[in-house]
Parts: sequence; C-alpha cells; structure tokens
Amino acid sequence: MVLVGDRERDAAARSLRRHYVRGRLTVDELSERLDLVVRARSRLDLLAALGDLPPRWLDGDELRRTARVARRVVALGLLAVGWIFLSLALLVAFALTALAHGVTTVDAIAFPVCWLVGTGILWRAGRRA
Repeated sequence: MVLVGDRERDAAARSLRRHYVRGRLTVDELSERLDLVVRARSRLDLLAALGDLPPRWLDGDELRRTARVARRVVALGLLAVGWIFLSLALLVAFALTALAHGVTTVDAIAFPVCWLVGTGILWRAGRRA
C-alpha cells in the first residue's frame, strides 16, 4: 500500500474542483468526493474519489492549451534555426567575398544591413507565432 501525502490530496482536490467547474459533478458529489480525498491514506483511496472522472490529460481545454503551446514552441524553434542559417550564410558569404576581392565599403555596409533586415523579418514572424 502506497501512502499519500498532502501534496497528492491537494492535487486530487484541485482536480475535483476542475471537474465541478466543468459541470461533471454536482455540489453533493463534490462534497462527498472531497471528504474521501481528505480522509485518503493510500492512492487507492484517491482513485476511489477520482475513478470515474476523465484524467486531466483527456480534458479538451487542457489538450487545446497544450497543443497551442507545442505549436508555439515548434514555430519559435524553426525560426531560431532559420535565423542561425541566415546568420551563418551571410557570414560565409562575407568571408568569401572578403577573401576573393577584399572588403569594400559597400560590402561592409551591405552584409550587416542584410543581417539586420533578415533578423527583423524573423523577429516579426516570431512575435506573430
């Protein structure tokens, strides 16, 4: 038998309140289940209070929130990779130009401007993502 502590009881009580707010429990059911949670000594006792309710990860709102965060993380990751490739490509192009012809004033101005413009475009795309 695995004993539970206050942290597990609090998590179970929060879960019950979430289910109540979403209309899955009546006030009486919430009260009965909270009593079970407060008196719970083992995980089996907690499962008895939560058993027939859908787990948090199956909750539609929670899934939508998680999917939104995941899309944002992926978008920002792709933008970061794009920025790295842009920076490296401009650096290599500048180095090759400098080796082939030497650095001219136009090169010294054009490459940083291209980098700033590309960075600005990616920054704006990241803010929208």
